[in-house]
Amino acid sequence: MLLRPQLLLPLLMPVVAALLAGCGSRRTDWPTLAPRAGEVTTMVPRNVAGGCATAADCAPPPAPIPAGVAVAMPPPEVVPSLAAAQAELAAIAAEIDAVEAVVGPARATLATARPAAGGSADDSAATSRAEAAQSGLSAALTPLAGAAFRLQALDLATATAPERAAYADQLAALSSRIAALQDQ
Repeated sequence: MLLRPQLLLPLLMPVVAALLAGCGSRRTDWPTLAPRAGEVTTMVPRNVAGGCATAADCAPPPAPIPAGVAVAMPPPEVVPSLAAAQAELAAIAAEIDAVEAVVGPARATLATARPAAGGSADDSAATSRAEAAQSGLSAALTPLAGAAFRLQALDLATATAPERAAYADQLAALSSRIAALQDQ
């Protein structure tokens, strides 16, 4: 009985050695993090070890501009005309009107759903209705951020406009309407 396992051991040694040798050494650099042929694009700069993807990648950084040398500045932004500014203000006002029309009912729905869910369990229908009402209000207020951004951009673009006094009150009124909607 002992003789048989001893006879099998010399026969299995080369197989076991071959399996262990395959685990111990690597003949390739697998796995590699290099991009495959279909993944290489000119839109993504790649700095390959030992070289550069393009000549621009290997270029030294630009030298600092010496004092007294004129630097090419980007062209100044064009100040919108009075008609363009008033048209933009009318578009922003229409957007705020649309938000106000939707926010009122959304706030009313939330005001009735919150007290109903006051003592309810987290997985109850009343709590779900309150969370849905909160989400509806958040969705109704989302366009307000775009209107506020456009109003701020118009305010900055017309800061030095000579005809700004003609619509300065409208700018302030729209700004206060946005603030009032956000604070509620």
